[in-house]
Amino acid sequence: MISFISTSCNRLEHTQLTLEHNINIAKDHEIVLLNYGDKDGLDDYIKENFMEHIEKRRLKYYRVNEKYFHMSKAKNLGHRLAMGEFLFQLDIDTFIYERIINDCYKALELNGYACPYFTDNMIYGLSADNFFKLGGYDERFEGWGTEDTDLAMRCKHAGIVPVNVHVQSIKQIDHSDDLRFRSFAPEYQSACYEDSLKIYNEHKEQKTTYVNKNGFSKFKVIKNFTEEIIV
Repeated sequence: MISFISTSCNRLEHTQLTLEHNINIAKDHEIVLLNYGDKDGLDDYIKENFMEHIEKRRLKYYRVNEKYFHMSKAKNLGHRLAMGEFLFQLDIDTFIYERIINDCYKALELNGYACPYFTDNMIYGLSADNFFKLGGYDERFEGWGTEDTDLAMRCKHAGIVPVNVHVQSIKQIDHSDDLRFRSFAPEYQSACYEDSLKIYNEHKEQKTTYVNKNGFSKFKVIKNFTEEIIV
């Protein structure tokens, strides 16, 4: 099974466009949606429109009550909540298409990581085994960007091969950078390239130590509106 993992914080407009479509494409695979401190009505929207999908286990919906969005922590938590053998990070502003299933299974078969068709320096997903062996995303990354580039680099250091996701498998919605930054803590509402580069270069220099050893944050998580769990 493939787990398509999305996180959302104050991105209701994109969720309304992509979620139903992506559930229909995923079919018997798993969609995990993590509400990471959303304040624009995502809970109500899911309750009103997706309870049947939750009951049929086509959608798993989780919420954490965090004040600000944190990209790498949210991605790690979403991956830890997923049950698939292949974990695909599906941004909430992204549509998937039927070809994506074959792309993911090709990456799984080759023990590779899925990456965009135009580069192998970003990551869409990899097997659950490899994700956890690598230690997931480094949660020291703040703000937007670099955490996925860093994970792709560590994949290559570990000998995990890049497998391109076809251009017809995925499509992102164009939007302003303001939407990317507005839910972060105020000090991170712009590109944090200097701080991110320090962490990236630290991993880059340690080619034989490609595992992130900084661990995962713990959260109190509400599952499908009813069950409270500690992860």
